[in-house]
Amino acid sequence: DYYNNNTALFQSPEQAKIIYINISQSNLQAELVIAEDSVKQEYSSYLEDFDAQTRRRASHIMLNINNERDESSAVQSLNDLKKRFENGESFEDLVVEFSEDEGTKSSSGDLGVSDGSSFPPEFEKALLVLKEDELSNPIVLEGTAHLLLLTDFQNPKPEDFENIKSELLLTLERNLS
Repeated sequence: DYYNNNTALFQSPEQAKIIYINISQSNLQAELVIAEDSVKQEYSSYLEDFDAQTRRRASHIMLNINNERDESSAVQSLNDLKKRFENGESFEDLVVEFSEDEGTKSSSGDLGVSDGSSFPPEFEKALLVLKEDELSNPIVLEGTAHLLLLTDFQNPKPEDFENIKSELLLTLERNLS
């Protein structure tokens, strides 16, 4: 009975025992030493993952081959347009005036970028020998004829170790902290 009538006498305030370690990211980074071998290994990983695939951006003028225009007529028309381009006319103006590809007409005939596998094989083969701002000879596909303009050539090269070393160090520091 005494306990039940005096429960407050048998209670004590809640207590907790806490042990903690104060860790500061800035203190850890100040004490962090990354070995040169680790940085070189990170650079090797960078080189392995580097995408060195050449890319070509192309634009085109397309003419349909149909009952109104046969293949030889389309090719002759494209040869005439090529001469006009070589005489200084703007490719973009020629696209707007003559291209029958409504999907690319509003973007100066831009087909996008290829790594050698995106365009039809005939386009890819023609682009391999073109220099930037150079026009191909007419290319005939099934039902269409095209002039291609190589608008951009990208041949990515990896950064030298010394140029990228500080960036690699930062990456390693972030990963370790």
